[in-house]
Amino acid sequence: MAVIEFKSYKVKKINFEENISFVEQEKIRLKPEFHVIVSNLEGNVSLVGLSVTLDVNSPFKLEVAIEGKFKYTVEDDKDSVGAEQLLSTNAVAILFPYLRSVVSSVTMLSNNMPTLILPTMNIIELMKKQKD
Repeated sequence: MAVIEFKSYKVKKINFEENISFVEQEKIRLKPEFHVIVSNLEGNVSLVGLSVTLDVNSPFKLEVAIEGKFKYTVEDDKDSVGAEQLLSTNAVAILFPYLRSVVSSVTMLSNNMPTLILPTMNIIELMKKQKD
């Protein structure tokens, strides 16, 4: 059995708005900001929220937030890593592809700019750098 078990996810928020003050450029450098929130639901079940915000110097403003439900089994945590550590790293890594998919779908449906496809990345390292 896995130490954390991914039960489900849902989209909590999608905000998309064209940035009318954006000046077209040949090359655009997007700087998405990612945020994580871990909260206990009941007993060994927790919610992990992952969101991305993009609104500075881009052709659109975007905020997408998703939430995953995870079950932590202490008996299977042989290395005693702990729920908080596993949820803030492994659970976030599990949720990231779902967030990428929602971002791509929303920007594709806008039909007035190229689709934004967030690259595969080490989301945990990126968030550590974002804090610094």
